[in-house]
Amino acid sequence: SDNPFEEMKDLQQTGTVDEYITTSEYVSSQVGRLPEEQYLGYFMGGLKTDIRLRVRTMNPRSRVQAMKIARDIETEMRGSLLPRVSAGGPRNWKGSGSGGYGLSWKTGSGSQHNPGSTRVGNGYTNYSAG
Repeated sequence: SDNPFEEMKDLQQTGTVDEYITTSEYVSSQVGRLPEEQYLGYFMGGLKTDIRLRVRTMNPRSRVQAMKIARDIETEMRGSLLPRVSAGGPRNWKGSGSGGYGLSWKTGSGSQHNPGSTRVGNGYTNYSAG
């Protein structure tokens, strides 16, 4: 339509959030200056329902915030729908098997091994991780 306001009001997300943002930004550039709440309202109104409901719970104050939240939600939703492709996970962490971190804990002062001495607590009093 020739009326950018009408176009903006009728704008609906059909593809990805990014595609919708691009179109929304283009149309809003045709409209000119509007109050932020109005831009936000138009943007929110065109989002897919499941995304819109979740964005709304985050209570975005601006269109830019709403866009960022919508992107994050879409990414999260995609992640839970698609099989996760893991890049090796924690196995790739440096130092996990290199014997650093607190592996040389002392098992006590030795006195607990003397027969007849009273053990304090559970015998693990020196196992402090830091």
